[in-house]
Amino acid sequence: MLIIPQTIIDAMFTHGYKQKPLECCGFLGANDRQVKVMIPAYNVDQSTMTFAIGPKATEYAYRRIEDAGMEVVAIFHSHTESSPVPSIADVVQANQSIASIDPDFRWIIMGLRDPDKPLIHAYHIGKNDYTETELKIQ
Repeated sequence: MLIIPQTIIDAMFTHGYKQKPLECCGFLGANDRQVKVMIPAYNVDQSTMTFAIGPKATEYAYRRIEDAGMEVVAIFHSHTESSPVPSIADVVQANQSIASIDPDFRWIIMGLRDPDKPLIHAYHIGKNDYTETELKIQ
């Protein structure tokens, strides 16, 4: 289970709404599954349906998080007009990532369709499937 402070959740949603209608994306860093930092990233796809994070942004996020003594525990992105459930494209993308081999790595999806009721869910994405996992917001 990941534990994320409300302030980081708020920052993630702010990033998502600033990027809307495009999908937003970024990284979360943690110690002992307690998230301490959110690093927003640029969606190089510039798409309303997909996201991609460039290698320089990925390297920057990993270096910043690891230099602070933490580990990258999740990638987050938004679905601007659909439910926060992994799409086929999300599952394919996760399976092409080295993070897919880490059973503790999470893919977090924010649902931004209703600005009065934004949603957030965490998943472990495995080979051709996904499982929702617990997310504690404090």
